Amino acid sequence: MRLLLSLLILCFLQNCSKDNMVVFSKISEIKTYKLETPPIITWEKKFERTYQGTIYRNEQNVGLSFAFTKNYSQGHFYYKLNNEIEKGHIILTGTNQEGYWFRWNDKFAKGSLQLREYTDGSLRGIIYIDDGTMLGKRLGEFKGFKQ
Repeated sequence: MRLLLSLLILCFLQNCSKDNMVVFSKISEIKTYKLETPPIITWEKKFERTYQGTIYRNEQNVGLSFAFTKNYSQGHFYYKLNNEIEKGHIILTGTNQEGYWFRWNDKFAKGSLQLREYTDGSLRGIIYIDDGTMLGKRLGEFKGFKQ
């Protein structure tokens, strides 16, 4: 009788453990979705080119909303960090065969940003953080699609 009871308890615990793994997996998916969902921003009229995408920041992909003036001379970006929406600024510094080059800054850091327009309407590139070298340390990818 004890053996049967022990087997029943063991089977119950294994099933509960499988159910818990499913729940934990779903919670993880929801957290990732929330983290990678770009913040909703009401843009000033001067920012005619608006995009949503992701940025690799703080060792994770986070949702990103960014916009530029018509000539790309300046822009802003917003991303989520610790359930807060953070704001950054972007200023055009030049163009070359690689695309547009910008300087960016937010309250945590500053650096360079290289973006290129693609035929699908996206802007994608590489974000660098200042580390004392000429270009800076590669921080990750910066990508977005028109809203």
